[in-house]
Amino acid sequence: MVRNLLAIGTVIAFFATIASAAAGSYFGIRAALNVAPDGPRRWIVKVWRLNAILFPDELSASGQQYRLRYLRALIAVLCSGAAMAAFAIALSKAS
Repeated sequence: MVRNLLAIGTVIAFFATIASAAAGSYFGIRAALNVAPDGPRRWIVKVWRLNAILFPDELSASGQQYRLRYLRALIAVLCSGAAMAAFAIALSKAS
C-alpha cells in the first residue's frame, strides 16, 4: 500500500518536473527574444542572443515579464525535482 502511494507520488513529481521544464524553456526563449529596443549593449548578448535572459536591463518590458515567469518555472523544476528524488529514495527504502 505504501509502496504504491510512493510510486504514484514519484510519477506525479516526474510529470510535474517535465511540464515545468517545458514551460520554463518556452518562457526563457520568449524572454530572450524580447530584447530592449535600443539593442544589446553587452558583448555576451551580441554573441548569443539567449544570454539576454541573464541581464534584466537588456530586456524590454514584456521580456522582463517572461523572465520572471521563467524564474518561477525554474524554481518549480527544482522543487518538483527534489520532491521526485525524495519520493524515489523513500520508495527504494520502503519494504
